[in-house]
Amino acid sequence: MPKHVTIANGFLGYSYCRPICRTISDAVRVLDVIVGYDARDAVATKKASRYIPRGGYMQFLRTDGLRGKRIGIPNGFFKYPNGTVQPTIFHQHLDTMRYSSVP
Repeated sequence: MPKHVTIANGFLGYSYCRPICRTISDAVRVLDVIVGYDARDAVATKKASRYIPRGGYMQFLRTDGLRGKRIGIPNGFFKYPNGTVQPTIFHQHLDTMRYSSVP
């Protein structure tokens, strides 16, 4: 799921990770909403808010953002059950990233 953001194991009672965004654009929009100062956690969020770019993260989202970048995924890092569609989908996503970033 290279284009998804996931929630932590066990969150909301789920025993496995699930995507909360369908696209990178969705993930950036969610990030823009959830980052920032929180009065209930003032010490931590006040310090962290110094690193949030003025204008949010959407300004950095580019369709050619992977151009010239190198992404390493170790062989065998993702282990999918035999006979499932996950390996095919995973490789389709990798190919999408690979071919959309070619100069």
